Amino acid sequence: MKCIEKDRARRYDTAHGLARDIERFLKNEPVTACPPRAGYRLQKFIRRNRLMAALASVAAVLLALGTLVSSWEVVRAKEAAAEQRRLRLAAQTAQASEAKERRAAVALAYASDVNLAQHAVKEKNLGRALELLNRHGPQHGQLDSPGWEWRYLWQECQSDALDNLCQRTNVIRSLATSQDGRWLAVVEFDGAVSIWDLRSRREVALPSAGNSPGFAAFAPGQDLLALSTAMGKPPNYNKVVVLLCDVSTGQLRRTLSLDDWCYGLAFSKDGQRLATATLGPEGRIAIWDIASGRPLASYSAPTLTFRSSGPTLAVTADLTKAAYQASDPRKISLLDLEIGNESWTIEAGLAGFARPREKWSFGWVRSRSDRLFIGCWGASAIRQWDVGTGIEMPSWARPASARCGDISPSGRLCLTFGWDTKPALRDLNSGQDFNADLQITDPLDVAFSPDGKWVAAVSMRGLPGDLSSYVRVWDASTFREVASFTAAGISITFSPDSSRLAVGAWGRPEAIKLWNTQTWQEILTLEGSPGNVAVSVAFSPDGNLIGARDTTLGVVHLWRAPAWSEIAAAEKAKTQ
Repeated sequence: MKCIEKDRARRYDTAHGLARDIERFLKNEPVTACPPRAGYRLQKFIRRNRLMAALASVAAVLLALGTLVSSWEVVRAKEAAAEQRRLRLAAQTAQASEAKERRAAVALAYASDVNLAQHAVKEKNLGRALELLNRHGPQHGQLDSPGWEWRYLWQECQSDALDNLCQRTNVIRSLATSQDGRWLAVVEFDGAVSIWDLRSRREVALPSAGNSPGFAAFAPGQDLLALSTAMGKPPNYNKVVVLLCDVSTGQLRRTLSLDDWCYGLAFSKDGQRLATATLGPEGRIAIWDIASGRPLASYSAPTLTFRSSGPTLAVTADLTKAAYQASDPRKISLLDLEIGNESWTIEAGLAGFARPREKWSFGWVRSRSDRLFIGCWGASAIRQWDVGTGIEMPSWARPASARCGDISPSGRLCLTFGWDTKPALRDLNSGQDFNADLQITDPLDVAFSPDGKWVAAVSMRGLPGDLSSYVRVWDASTFREVASFTAAGISITFSPDSSRLAVGAWGRPEAIKLWNTQTWQEILTLEGSPGNVAVSVAFSPDGNLIGARDTTLGVVHLWRAPAWSEIAAAEKAKTQ
């Protein structure tokens, strides 16, 4: 086309130019007659280098296919990893669900077998009871360790007693055991005194114990017995004394003369001093030196009183402090035995003197390391004292008088219920009050668990319109209800390890009922006396004893479960 262009300037200059273009065309090179476009030049290059172009095309195709296959494999790997994660999570969820169901099944089987074992014990079928208990013994790898109720029933299936030391027709007035567990002193109301060697199960001789023995106490780490008694013929006793006897030799070491009847004895921790509490026109608390038999100090305690179970007296191990209830039931006094001054007196309007955490018929008390808290049914305030100084601190006013209450294990929170059944929650550190929506009617007692996880309350009735007696349990951090069950109770407490909840019964033969705090299943019933009222339910610090005060009969019931070490020793002895 360039050869026949009308415009001369656009045609070939010479025939040589045309010849060169023809030569380029034959060599598949770009000609000048066409515009030098990139596509045209590439086309000519491919025609000149067909083998190289073919190889490059194949390489490009292979590279593209490789990239595609790699991308596909990556996608498949990601999908496979996601599927693996899904399957792993599903397997973990299934395992957790299976473990939960297995634990629930084990807990249900445990509760069922414990109840059957209790019925077997009642029917004296101890073999069947042991068979049921052995299904849940302390074996390695089990899901849940047996609780207090297992140890208690195991003990019920063993021999009733190690030995029968003595059997008396008279009432036993007091008992005392030595610190090493070797000696036992038995004092009867008719004046008879017997000393027993618990190792040999034999009674040992004792010098004359006078005509009216009262109370006995052993010196720590020694074979020395202190026995209060009266000399002379009844009813005209001419002298009241404390006899100090060596029970290992049967010899009388010393006699301490007193001014009046002695109703309290306590040795110091080193066994070198003895505290005596006497009544009479002027009550006195005296400290005696054992080596010389002379009084080291004597302090007036004119208001010291005596009840049928003995004086309400407690002393420290170093005999530096003595606390006692005065004749005025509203007063509790602390006496400094080093200077003879009364440290402080609490006038709280209470009906009795008790240790921390014990409940009263007319009030309640709780304590922590540095403060004592008391709530009275007749006052719309919670009163608190500094334990060290006895100084009353600012009280906590309530709209209605506090019926029951408890302090959290950390000592930070105090929860009370008033006669209006409304809860009140206070931060004892900041003094700030909080709202706690706890639905319960007529609460009689409330308790925090030792681990601070739960708080439980027992009521005379359920919610309005429901006349059943209820126990309600809340989460102590959120105060949301986690459990609720029927129980005719009046008092409530947790075991030291927080694994059991005990409820004292109201007017029923079932004195105490136990629940498992992991499943909230009832697992054991401890029988008391018909029509009893089991108040002040408590566990011992080691978790082996449960005690309750029966207000109907005026007695204290104790149920004991042996420690695991005792069970292991007993089982080992059976195989030898």
